[in-house]
Amino acid sequence: MGLSPGNQTPASRPTSLAGPTFLDKPRLRNGLFGWVAATQGKNRKRGQAGDGSPIGPREPGSELLAKLFYLFVAFFRLGIIGYGGGPSMVPLIKIEVVENFHWMTAEEFGTIFAMGNALPGPVATKMAGYVGYKVAGIPGALVALLGIAGPSVLAMILLYKFLTQAQNIPQVAGMIKAIKPVVIVLLLLLILELWPTSFTGWMQAAIAVAGFIAIRFLHVHPIWVVVGALAFGAAVLR
Repeated sequence: MGLSPGNQTPASRPTSLAGPTFLDKPRLRNGLFGWVAATQGKNRKRGQAGDGSPIGPREPGSELLAKLFYLFVAFFRLGIIGYGGGPSMVPLIKIEVVENFHWMTAEEFGTIFAMGNALPGPVATKMAGYVGYKVAGIPGALVALLGIAGPSVLAMILLYKFLTQAQNIPQVAGMIKAIKPVVIVLLLLLILELWPTSFTGWMQAAIAVAGFIAIRFLHVHPIWVVVGALAFGAAVLR
């Protein structure tokens, strides 16, 4: 007697249809928050995987709404706890995009991160827009951007008068001093995770050394170093 899609256990479901869920203990432990645990549990009962992908037959419109929902949840909580902005948010984006929802691989994430740094504007918002577009097209890009930028913009508007005086409050200054070491740790962890796929030979090490010298000592703008590396890779590392 076969099991219906809604009654299948995670192990018995087809691999291509099983999505991540915060109800699994590793997922709950690794997630930034457990906000959507109850929601994902209800979705499973309706025949829906944790990332919004269908386990059983579904309408295209409802599948898109599910993707948009999880995109907003992922980037909204990033926008809330992403102190420091910019590069300091990249490790947190990786946790959600690569480890929790599996929207891309770690290698693809590293490539997009490098490309994002070659373009003008904050890298976190560029990556949010790219991930959203990859998952759900233009609506996904707009939802991801709203999620990651919305909390801070809303806080700036609502707390305008307070923020103009906050720099003189000792507690706020203490919070800023305390968060900086945590940001450094997150960036170091990101470097350690990207290192094996970034340095696969002596040529990559030479590029890294040349880039460091150009930026640190010759004061070359980073964008020209990135463009130069791209051109060199296209011509030599083929």
